[in-house]
Amino acid sequence: MKKMFFNKIVFIFLSISICLSNSGKITGIVTDKETGAPLVGANVFLVEMVLDTPTDMGSASDVDGSYIIPNIPSDRYFLVSFYIGYESHRELIKISPNEEYEKNIALEPSAIQLEETKVTAK
Repeated sequence: MKKMFFNKIVFIFLSISICLSNSGKITGIVTDKETGAPLVGANVFLVEMVLDTPTDMGSASDVDGSYIIPNIPSDRYFLVSFYIGYESHRELIKISPNEEYEKNIALEPSAIQLEETKVTAK
C-alpha cells in the first residue's frame, strides 16, 4: 500500500516537472526610445494569437525596467507592452519548448494634443 502511494506521488511530480520543462521564458528591459531610460512599472503581457485575447501571463517592469514572463506554454503569441504617455508595442513571438528569449522593448513617447482653454476674468 505504501509503495503504491509512493509511486503515485513520484508520478505526479514527474508529470508536473515534464509539463513545466516544456515551457519557455521571456526576459527583457523596457526603455524610453528617445532617452534610453528604463520605464518602471510598464506592463508587458502575452495575447493569444488565434483568439486575440489576453492571457494571464505577464509582468510589470521593475526599477531598472526589467521584466520576466516564465512558464510560457509553446505557442505563438503577441508580446504587448504599454506605459502611460507612450505608444503601445505589439510584436508576434513564437515560443518553443525549453527556450529563453530576450526581448528588449523601446517605447516611443506619444504626443497628446489637448484643446485650448481660454481663461478670462471680469
